[in-house]
Amino acid sequence: LARRRWMDDRMKYEGDRTFQLRATHALDSLKTRIDSLDRAIARKEFALLKETPVSPAWYYHYKNVAIQSDREKDTAYVAQVKALYEQVPEEVRMTPIGSQIATYVYTPPKVQVGSPMADGVLFDMEGNVHHLAELKGKYILLDFWSARCSACIAALPELKEVAERYKEKLEVVSLFSGNISDWKYLVAKYHMTGNQWSDLQQRYAGLCGAYQVWGFPTFFVISPEGQIIKTWSGYATDGRKGAIDYN
Repeated sequence: LARRRWMDDRMKYEGDRTFQLRATHALDSLKTRIDSLDRAIARKEFALLKETPVSPAWYYHYKNVAIQSDREKDTAYVAQVKALYEQVPEEVRMTPIGSQIATYVYTPPKVQVGSPMADGVLFDMEGNVHHLAELKGKYILLDFWSARCSACIAALPELKEVAERYKEKLEVVSLFSGNISDWKYLVAKYHMTGNQWSDLQQRYAGLCGAYQVWGFPTFFVISPEGQIIKTWSGYATDGRKGAIDYN
């Protein structure tokens, strides 16, 4: 509740720089405390999983443990979490929950500014397969977005303008994270065009996990050679434009 209050107030007083700094400090402090509690809960869940027979509830809690293990620095503990995957039956691994567990257990290598871009199997609205590698030779602007994100929707007009203005040397790729039904609904509702792709993974998994995206929208600029050269997050929801073009 405290985190939500600070986030709401930060949007309300967007023009007050002093308040913005205070709110950012408070949110960072809360995030540290929340992350610490999440990791402690995950470790207790893990201890119970080792003693409990597999079941639908077991898979749910194992997924939570796998998500948190991605933030752990204790390599021995992470190895134990991965080893627990052997208890997931073959027939369950092919189900949605099994696929999600595998995604969190075997996350792709993390990337950052200066490293080569992470790539994956990406689908367009018609189900055709794409890869970021096919756009090499141009700059790529990756736009990670999701449902129920007002800032993501606010960024759409400028994204369209930037894609048109720099179309000779830049490709804008909007990567949706979330349910396919939400994705198709929003693309249709807002008449979104261009490279509307998704790896069909839930937030924090797939390419979101590889690019360490924890909030939406998050943007990455990739060089024509496939190297990450810049990243930033957020977008103003008060109608102001220019942040994307500026970056």
